[in-house]
Amino acid sequence: MWLHSSCSPLFQTDLSRYCWLIATRIIFGIPYSSIDFCAKARVVVKDRHGVGMLFVTLVKGTMLNSLKAGWRKVTMDRIMDGFTPATMGRRGAIATINCLLCLLLLAMTGCQRVNAPPSPLALRIDSSHRAIGADERIQVLVIHYTAEDFVSSLNTLTAEQVSAHYLIPLAADRHGVPTVLRLVDESRRAWHAGESHWRGRDHINDTSIGIEIENAGYRRRLTGFHAAPYPPAQISLLIALSKDIIARHHITPGNVVGHSDIAWRRKQDPGPLFPWQRLAEAGVGVWPDKQRVAYYLGVRQCGQWVPMDGILKRMARYGYDTSGPLSEALQHQAVAAFQMHFRPRDFRGLPDAETEAILDALLEIDAGKGRGD
Repeated sequence: MWLHSSCSPLFQTDLSRYCWLIATRIIFGIPYSSIDFCAKARVVVKDRHGVGMLFVTLVKGTMLNSLKAGWRKVTMDRIMDGFTPATMGRRGAIATINCLLCLLLLAMTGCQRVNAPPSPLALRIDSSHRAIGADERIQVLVIHYTAEDFVSSLNTLTAEQVSAHYLIPLAADRHGVPTVLRLVDESRRAWHAGESHWRGRDHINDTSIGIEIENAGYRRRLTGFHAAPYPPAQISLLIALSKDIIARHHITPGNVVGHSDIAWRRKQDPGPLFPWQRLAEAGVGVWPDKQRVAYYLGVRQCGQWVPMDGILKRMARYGYDTSGPLSEALQHQAVAAFQMHFRPRDFRGLPDAETEAILDALLEIDAGKGRGD
């Protein structure tokens, strides 16, 4: 096995295997007429794996014969001591010359280039035909808050069954450098969205990148709800990261959303103090044009009541999930999620004329007359 493993490149062709047999016969003094040798030679030439076994067999046999009869007269010591016919005799000179010729022949055959047979799995990829039924795998950028401090947030996002692609701390690192933590590679799916829906797609984890922002969140207290603000430096870091992600994945402005947009039944992050308008002005997400909102509002008052059904239908056209029978409470909750994003100063969930006008302005952008998708 050792011989076969170390010398296998020499045994790739019939010619090289046959040369090994000749060298073995000459070195160990086996006559050409040896029936046993010839029989094994015929097998070895056809089977390269037999060369090693035959070589070992001949070595053992030759050593035993040398000890018994002492018929092997020529050794490598004599060859090295005196390389002349006078010192070794006619028989020794012939044997020496034969050995050298065989070594030369082995060196030549060992240098033969042997091409490995083609793999049965070899194939060629033809990319000359392109299907039109395809799009980007990453469609949505989802923004969250952690509702915890940094240590707890990092532990939750790395040691539990929830994760996000990125975590933006509240403060810079110990060297004062603004730092974003990448927890999941963008090529992999993070578990940040949960049960979700946006623009006809469910399971938004499959098609999104999630960014968690360290923030205390929006919580109910004895004095009412309290939302934690976002420091400007943290938002600047978020904008830089988001713009890079959007550019690489070609995410449209209307697909930059909050967790409360895609899962409004159970989530409210990133909360009413998140600066969506600032992000949109920096090129991240979308914000309704004030003049277009005024146009659609017309002569109506902002708080004027409008039918809830019209609001919900517009929300569904924009991308929200308003399907299924919704109780009155759920209807208000859905509208409140929209208002928290696009009118955070008043998100009571009431169906009013201003909310309807904002939706119309956003749908106009979606229709291609503005900066949406």
